[in-house]
Amino acid sequence: MTTDASTVLKTRYHGETDRLALREDFRTPEQAGDLIAALANADGGNIIVGVTRSGVSVGVWPAKLQRFYATALEQVQPRPTTELHVTRDGGTDVGVIAVDRSAQLVISSGGVLVWSGTDTRAMTAAEIERKLLGVAPEPEPGVLAGTLARLTSRLDDLGQRAAIRDRPWTRYKEYVLAGLIGAVMAWLLQRFLGH
Repeated sequence: MTTDASTVLKTRYHGETDRLALREDFRTPEQAGDLIAALANADGGNIIVGVTRSGVSVGVWPAKLQRFYATALEQVQPRPTTELHVTRDGGTDVGVIAVDRSAQLVISSGGVLVWSGTDTRAMTAAEIERKLLGVAPEPEPGVLAGTLARLTSRLDDLGQRAAIRDRPWTRYKEYVLAGLIGAVMAWLLQRFLGH
């Protein structure tokens, strides 16, 4: 992946697209992780951080963006291929996060999300099915076991985080993600084991 940040910055005046997200800043690393996962689950693309939705540069603190980016990638499984570039634009620092399309289903702390051109949204069951079939149409038992193990591990990790935070919103996200993972696991078992 080689991204020319100055070329990407020129596209911001056309607004958000299926492959471009514009953000003034991220309030939390989880927001960054959700957006990275959503783009990876779609067709990939770029996130310009430090600009308004109309493309005006407002700047970003590079150290904060780098910290949020690193933390966001720790919360996304499996980790998609990404790059962060910080560049000067009109006297301010602006970040460009390039995200490659992932062949695998990418899960963030916010769930199984996809970028829809102007925002993230939960993937539908049909979208999840297409993504999973694109990864392994006829998985071997070891691949299926590995997928189930990763999903179970991710659910355990989220449960530990929720116990630490113990907030109603965190619990809600945990229940939603557990339901999604349960549905995917049930579908996998039914689809590939014939039960």
